[in-house]
Amino acid sequence: MSLYVDRLERRPTAHAAAPRLPTPRVWGGYLWALPNTLLGLSVGLLTAMTGGQLTLRRGVIEVSGGLATWLLRHATPLAGGAAAMTLGHVILGQGPRDLNRCRDHEHIHVRQYARWGPLFLPAYAASSLVCLLRHQHPYLANRFEREAYGACEFSTASSGDLFIGCG
Repeated sequence: MSLYVDRLERRPTAHAAAPRLPTPRVWGGYLWALPNTLLGLSVGLLTAMTGGQLTLRRGVIEVSGGLATWLLRHATPLAGGAAAMTLGHVILGQGPRDLNRCRDHEHIHVRQYARWGPLFLPAYAASSLVCLLRHQHPYLANRFEREAYGACEFSTASSGDLFIGCG
């Protein structure tokens, strides 16, 4: 089990400012998303017990390897699995490379969880169902995925195709 904490590089200054505390709105987002975050933390704990690692980065816990890799490869509805997905303030990735590639996309989902809280997963499923009923792709046409893909740029895969495995 590994646990890493990402630290910002700090340069000494004559008048170093005290670290900023999160605003009440930020704390509210953490609390509102807590039920989903607890689900993500349970996967994170099992991942750590199966050889994966947990990293604290940009205010969320990133989980990769172990059980997380298996779940993303075999327990998602995407053909070929997903490179990453978010549960509250926990981002699951198959590995560090996938987390790096999908980080900005997944942070859009973190913000969506903070906005929608425990309603996010049912709203996501409802959006996918509406897409299916309209004969649209339930992942690519999902309103939450469109927002996440529209708000960030992705590096391209070696074939030059847009990488769509971030969840």
